Amino acid sequence: MNFRKNAKFFVWLLVSYILTIHYYGQSSGTPVLESNSIHSSYPEYLVKDNTNNLSQQSTFIAYQEQPDKEIALSDTMKSGDKTELLGAEGKKQKLPWKLKHLNAKTTANSELWKAFQNDQVQLQLDYTSQGIIVRSTTPLQLLDVLKNRKDGIAIELVNPKSYTCGSKEYYTTLGRRTGSSSTNGTVLKPIYKKEFLRDLTKQRQKFEQLQASKARLSGSAKNKKAIDTTTWQPEAISVLAGAIPQNDSSKFVTANFLLIHKKRIVGVVHYTDICGDLSLRDSLPLTPQLVTTPLDFSSEDKSFSFQIPFARNSISPDHASMEVVRDTLKNYQIDRILIDAFASIEGIGKMNKQLYQSRADSIVGYLRKYIDHKTTITVQTGENWELFYQQLAQSPNPEWKSWSKTRIKQELQKPGVLKAWEKYLDEQRSASVRLETHLNVRDTLTYVQKYYKAKTAAQAAALQSFYYRQCKAGKISPNMLFSVRYPETEEYNSLYHNQMMMDYECNRQHWTEEQWINHWHNLQTILTEKDSQPEMQYYAMNFILSEWDFVKSQNYKEKDILKIIQQVTSSDKYKSFETKARSIFYINTLPGYLQAGNYRKEGVDFLFTYYISQSAVIANRNTSLQLANFLIEMEAFKPAIQVLDNYLKKTAFDENIYTQYLKLVSLHPDYQQKRAYTKLLIEASQKLSPAKWCDLFMGDCGINFQVFDDEELRNLHCEKCAGIGNEAKQKQNNN
Repeated sequence: MNFRKNAKFFVWLLVSYILTIHYYGQSSGTPVLESNSIHSSYPEYLVKDNTNNLSQQSTFIAYQEQPDKEIALSDTMKSGDKTELLGAEGKKQKLPWKLKHLNAKTTANSELWKAFQNDQVQLQLDYTSQGIIVRSTTPLQLLDVLKNRKDGIAIELVNPKSYTCGSKEYYTTLGRRTGSSSTNGTVLKPIYKKEFLRDLTKQRQKFEQLQASKARLSGSAKNKKAIDTTTWQPEAISVLAGAIPQNDSSKFVTANFLLIHKKRIVGVVHYTDICGDLSLRDSLPLTPQLVTTPLDFSSEDKSFSFQIPFARNSISPDHASMEVVRDTLKNYQIDRILIDAFASIEGIGKMNKQLYQSRADSIVGYLRKYIDHKTTITVQTGENWELFYQQLAQSPNPEWKSWSKTRIKQELQKPGVLKAWEKYLDEQRSASVRLETHLNVRDTLTYVQKYYKAKTAAQAAALQSFYYRQCKAGKISPNMLFSVRYPETEEYNSLYHNQMMMDYECNRQHWTEEQWINHWHNLQTILTEKDSQPEMQYYAMNFILSEWDFVKSQNYKEKDILKIIQQVTSSDKYKSFETKARSIFYINTLPGYLQAGNYRKEGVDFLFTYYISQSAVIANRNTSLQLANFLIEMEAFKPAIQVLDNYLKKTAFDENIYTQYLKLVSLHPDYQQKRAYTKLLIEASQKLSPAKWCDLFMGDCGINFQVFDDEELRNLHCEKCAGIGNEAKQKQNNN
């Protein structure tokens, strides 16, 4: 009896071993590709760690039977791979893996097909160093519609060739799905219901083992009972579909899901990249406790007068004189400039006018760095007749006092007379500058402290707020703001905390690593103090959400961050920031939880609900595009479509938003009927520039559905984009 039991056990063990070897393809004939070998011969975007799945979309295509077409496919797989290719060209072909052809009636009645169309079942592809993995974040729903043991999923890899106008090879190379051929690429071994169940069984066994281990370690009967009654809820199931094929014939591959019921293909889900990104960022406002109390000190007003000489026929002021002006103004802000710019009287009227106006402009230009929009400028220009009449008494020609100005100008044109008058005329070539000023706060912290002595905490708060505003306006350096020292008493705590916040805002780009760590340790102390101010707890939360990577590098846990958000936003003062703080938390955490279906759905729903309620976000082009691209990365395609659709409906037309919308909208049910999607693409040719429209179909992130089977779209593409297809684009990128 024991021998028979053992024999059965060993037979079962041997069969299990053979099935395992067969399933995972670890025989000598099946290549297991390392990432470096994949990189050299397969699309770079497919070479990812298993924590980084592609952002992809699925398009449901109910293919109708059509007249037979010739189909010729190149062998892209190495011998020994667990794949099967289509049969020879000709009549109705024998499908790989003993699959049966598409049938419109069977498709219409298929629960599996309906579940995909209604989004009840989600499937995703992960390309990893192990191979191609099929993952579902709706495991129970998937198993529910896989009724039969021969119900399942197969992966079909297609090497598309960009459409070339007039190409006779287009149809035979790409191969449409017809009554004679339900596949047009390389089909990996189908994954039937038992494979999905096997992964689920393994997960449950691990869960039960963990529960048993916890129960053994628990010393409390109550705890043990709680552990025993914990229910198991699977978040996802994953099954290895096969090795990534070696592919030398193309740099770009698309994938399809073949939906199988009783070994018959009942639907094809085309799977292709839509490129998103994780550039979405948001932040909470910094809220230092500022006061509006004006500083009670009087600034020192002062006036300066300068005489600036000019060389004959020159518009540049004397350099040495302007240096004196500069040194004098170093600590002052100019309130008013009064300039009297003159030319000597001997010149021709038109030329003199140009001279004195240009001289005035050059002085104003030199003083520009000392003025702002509040500075008033008054300029008077002319020939310096007033000085001329003052000079007459000591001149060689006092009798000119009774002469007309015209006669005097004529007399000065005589060389001998002009030479005698040159020293007097030189004095006339000048500008009189009067400056009305006050002490400048741009770089005079010392002066402010000199004229304002803070004797109380309230006065110190007013001074700190004054410094902060000047620092934000760029009028004083951050170092001046943080040079102030406050008494270490409770009365000055708010000012000390304010200074921490201001230091971060104004000075963090100059911090050393040690300063970052010290600042973080101070914030941790604040978070652990029971009587710490709500304002500083809010700042600590703000710092954590803004400097996520740094905080995570300090081994701070996400669950602790969530507790801080709950703690800070529980107060009435900061309750209004709760939703935004949580949205930033999800923006930071979701990229690390692509495998966790429930958490990802929770986070995506929260983000979408928050942002879609913000009218300012909907109307903002950059935020709308970043949010949509983030949702694409999270594989939340329907919310991404709605974000872009809302923007397009409520704001001016934008080509970049519209092109991303066109790539996404193929997922919308309204565009999965008849020719709705290709019609939309044709209409888009009237809205987009030719270059933008043609670019829709180019590159790895372009629209690479089998849209060129539509004759009207194909002809339009030939008309607009001849000679700039995918192949040309790829050559350009390679160069």
